[in-house]
Amino acid sequence: MLPLNWLGLLDCFSACISAPPISYALAATATTGSLSFLSIRSVNPASNLRLPLTYLHLVSFMFLITTLSLSMVCGMLFLNPLLPAALLLVFIGIALTYVLAPKLYLSSLGARETRDGKLSEWTEAYSKLMGTKTPTLYLAERARPIAFSTHGMKPKICISSLILEKLSPEEIKAILIHEIAHIMMKTQVHKVCLSFLRFLTPFSIIHSFPGELQSAESRADEYVRTIQGTSEFVEGARDKVVTF
Repeated sequence: MLPLNWLGLLDCFSACISAPPISYALAATATTGSLSFLSIRSVNPASNLRLPLTYLHLVSFMFLITTLSLSMVCGMLFLNPLLPAALLLVFIGIALTYVLAPKLYLSSLGARETRDGKLSEWTEAYSKLMGTKTPTLYLAERARPIAFSTHGMKPKICISSLILEKLSPEEIKAILIHEIAHIMMKTQVHKVCLSFLRFLTPFSIIHSFPGELQSAESRADEYVRTIQGTSEFVEGARDKVVTF
């Protein structure tokens, strides 16, 4: 690659953004990305709008980078083809992470589908109460406590046998409600998108995207408190899991 001429690159950039079709596209995508970011911060954390807004913010800035990389042919002849390819790989990475990661993780735990009567009954009842699709239950024979949910093509909840042995029925119900809440809020999709946003958006400088995930945990706990009428069981389950 030839040494980068920063002055020439600046002139090239100025020429690109001064061309009406390109400047209009850049202004529109930059405005869309900024407004979607402000909306993400202001909208109710439990709102279903958060996920579409996150997608919009991610796509707008990726489109902006792609537009610039395809337009700035002077001084970046070797770099230009790589940027759109890199952004395409990011989209592929998001898709593969969403679809394959849950299956691979369940497989690594040796988890198997279970049709335990009580667990299935509780899961179906709480899913119907919360207005979401009933997830498939998986049991992991592990020496440590595990409880998590995944989305993928079909929602799943995985619980370790240790949790079933050590927790009371009400505490197990609290865990099921908590994980169903994550499925309803599409936390896994948010987690994947926010992981990419940390590196792709300029707003990561002023906003803690990992903090969004902690907020999701608090909202899931709030669903448990609302449905069970108390925080005793979700807090008790958490305390026991920590001390295992």
